[in-house]
Formats: sequence, structure tokens, C-alpha cells
Amino acid sequence: MGTYARQILDRLLIDLSWASSHLEGNTYTRLDTENLIEFGRQAPGKDQREAQMILNHKAAIEMLVSSALFRSLIAEKP
Repeated sequence: MGTYARQILDRLLIDLSWASSHLEGNTYTRLDTENLIEFGRQAPGKDQREAQMILNHKAAIEMLVSSALFRSLIAEKP
């Protein structure tokens, strides 16, 4: 994956992880989510379960992207 595509994926991981968690009542801000995903820093005063929810959403999104990339590679083979 190219550098530009990786930058887009990184932003997508943060945005979708935050939005999905927010819909479920998570109180992390987008900046809190970015710090957790990029630097592994949990937001002070927040429940560990909220951090885990965000990390679970991130893992699910990565799995979907990986699966889509794999399928596109298989489809390209003669």
C-alpha cells in the first residue's frame, strides 16, 4: 500500500472508530481517539472499557480493509 493510501486509511481508522464508538455512547472525543490509536495513550479520567471499544472498532475496520484488499488481489489474477 502506498504512502498516500496509508495516510487515508489511518484517517479512516480514526474517524470510523470514533464515530462507531460514539454511536454506542462512548465519551472519547475525536482527539482522544486519535491519541489512543496513534500513540496508545488512553484519555485521563475515562473508563478502560471505552478505550477497548475504540480499539475493537479499529481492529474490525482493519479486518474489513484487509479482506477487501485480499479479494481485489485475487480478482486481478488471470
